Amino acid sequence: MTTACVLVRNREVFTWLGHMPVLNWCLEQLLEVRGLEAIHCCVAPELVPQTKKLLTRSEIGITEIPAKVNKTDQDVTRWLHTEGPARTASRVLLIVPTVPFMPAAKIEACVDAVNRGKHSLAMPARTTKVVMDFSKSFVKALPSVISSVRAMRTDLSEHTLHTVEVGLIESLDVRDADNLQLVQAMVSAGTV
Repeated sequence: MTTACVLVRNREVFTWLGHMPVLNWCLEQLLEVRGLEAIHCCVAPELVPQTKKLLTRSEIGITEIPAKVNKTDQDVTRWLHTEGPARTASRVLLIVPTVPFMPAAKIEACVDAVNRGKHSLAMPARTTKVVMDFSKSFVKALPSVISSVRAMRTDLSEHTLHTVEVGLIESLDVRDADNLQLVQAMVSAGTV
């Protein structure tokens, strides 16, 4: 069973992009992902009222993250697996909804990599070129992992990582002020 947990812990998810907030851009893509048995928005206590106003889809549950847990990412992840909505799942898809243009196909590719059993962790990554030796002009491409999506199996202690390549636009995160300006300009121009 794969459970998707959307971690609503930043006010930036309520920033309007065109006709809807960033959170809804993310959820629209997530609803297109095949292989998910359940979708839950796991929300910081202070963001619950605003999240409830935005979510009208009955297939998405809202679970408040206990205040004592909402301190670090590790605490939240541990809570999801032990007491939260992912406690009965064998696979978990964690979504940070501040990346509005991550397409369903790329999210689904992460889920598929874990579901096939070859890898215990799958994340999107953008390829970057790094010059390793200036005298020989040796260039090596390295993946830069994007932490907005994590598909993982819950039954293993060691992780083998699989990356799904994404483009620059797909990895823009509105928590970064420059990225937010770019995202807003793209939506205003109608390019997305």
